[in-house]
Amino acid sequence: MKSNYKILPLSDDFINRLQPHEIESITMKPYKLSDLYIYAHKSYLDKIPDKYIEIDGFGGVLYFPIKYGPIYRTLESDNYSIYEDYFSHRKNGKTVEFFKKQIEYIRKTGYDKNNLIVINKTIQKILGHTIINDGHHRASILMYLFGDLKINIAEMEKPNDETVILSQRK
Repeated sequence: MKSNYKILPLSDDFINRLQPHEIESITMKPYKLSDLYIYAHKSYLDKIPDKYIEIDGFGGVLYFPIKYGPIYRTLESDNYSIYEDYFSHRKNGKTVEFFKKQIEYIRKTGYDKNNLIVINKTIQKILGHTIINDGHHRASILMYLFGDLKINIAEMEKPNDETVILSQRK
């Protein structure tokens, strides 16, 4: 399927990260950071106050506001063991050193409009919540450093996700 981008000034690197062959469109819309949700595996449940959403059939994934996630909680408590504990089981290169570099970069530059936070509009329509698809670190750091900003978010639509989500919910 050929992508139909409604917003052209996005970098090729950014577009490639989003798997453009599956994307129907990308638009931009302003959101307050407090309106965005992130996700984590159910094993994180004991660390979240009763502010999460669990959806049947989604393999133990929980959705919750940014401030309850491991990234924001690390910043708020200045306790990097929270970050290490959560990301130690993942093989994605997100080390504490990576995290600290990202914090300093965002502290100096603010929200990089060339590296947008992304939500999946298809999932939002079905689940009724605005869940970050790409940018958990950036959103958490921005909220911690600068408060509840209203920033432009890239909304992508991936029609295939609707089929996957609906089949998982049955």
